[in-house]
Amino acid sequence: MIEKEVSSKILHIGSNINGRGGIPKFLRSYSKLFEEWNYIRATSNGNVINRTLVYMKSLILLFIALVKGQIEIIHIHSSAAVLLHKVAVYIIVSSLFGKKILLHIHASGFEDLCKSHTNWLKWLFKKIDLIICVSKDIDSIVKRYQLSTKTILLYNLIDKPFPTYIKKIDTKTHFLFMGEIIVRKGIYDLLEVLKEHKSYFEGKMILSIAGGGNTQKLFKLINQYQIRDLVNYLGWIDSEEKAKAYSQADVFILPSYSESFGLVNLEANSYGLPVISTKVGGIPEIIHHGENGILVSPGKNEEIFKSMRYLMENNSIRKKMGERGKEIASQFYPEEIENQLRRIYNSFI
Repeated sequence: MIEKEVSSKILHIGSNINGRGGIPKFLRSYSKLFEEWNYIRATSNGNVINRTLVYMKSLILLFIALVKGQIEIIHIHSSAAVLLHKVAVYIIVSSLFGKKILLHIHASGFEDLCKSHTNWLKWLFKKIDLIICVSKDIDSIVKRYQLSTKTILLYNLIDKPFPTYIKKIDTKTHFLFMGEIIVRKGIYDLLEVLKEHKSYFEGKMILSIAGGGNTQKLFKLINQYQIRDLVNYLGWIDSEEKAKAYSQADVFILPSYSESFGLVNLEANSYGLPVISTKVGGIPEIIHHGENGILVSPGKNEEIFKSMRYLMENNSIRKKMGERGKEIASQFYPEEIENQLRRIYNSFI
């Protein structure tokens, strides 16, 4: 745990820590590393009035913290969606008070942002003391667009597996998808694969889907494709329910079109699951093709099918990949990330 002597001088700013999705999940795990956790919530769901009130409150809290003078480091956790406006204001205000600013980029759409707002980001990033990149891919984008040379690679952390002894009770191959029900996550491609190869999959597998989002479209396609017997919708799950889902699965699958890191892939590895995912963003840095999973091209349904069939028909390889996944995932447990983070903070305090 990062001692109070250091952690009391750090102010974190980010999304709703109790919300859904990868960044809130990351922040909940992150907060456990600090003896004193100073945090300002910057974003909110709901209507425009509610979002505006939360944002205005965050600015007031930031100003109070800056005036008090105890805080030395402003550590901002940002997605691409808020980098140009809300986060930019936090950076500008903090720089006026002479604080050290760390920008932690969690952004699957970061390159698109860089393409359309290069000059603005160059100006903004000059005020930042360190860019923390969650993948080599993010780091290369920062340097490719010449936004900053002050970067450091710090992979996301995952919690250790939650102990559970619940296992599946049939002989089918259980696939698990966990993520938001949106096009970017590739869930609709996965449903198309089940439709196109229904005769092969029937009686041999089941796909469990966990996550929120456009469930109306999800159910519509499941019915339209006549694949109800192949799909089990779990809804939004967390903590023990998530551990149960991992434990009952044989293979994790996330055919995303973009990911900054792909935290759930590592989580699945930590439970001994091989992963089928895509060659995008930071995913190839943690999922090594043929070692702890299989990488396919996004949107290539035939590649997805062949990978699923391969792991269904090769139980020994599936288990070998899962065991290797456990080894790789252990490098991302809190202890190692905490040590790296402590060194970063000490360099500024």
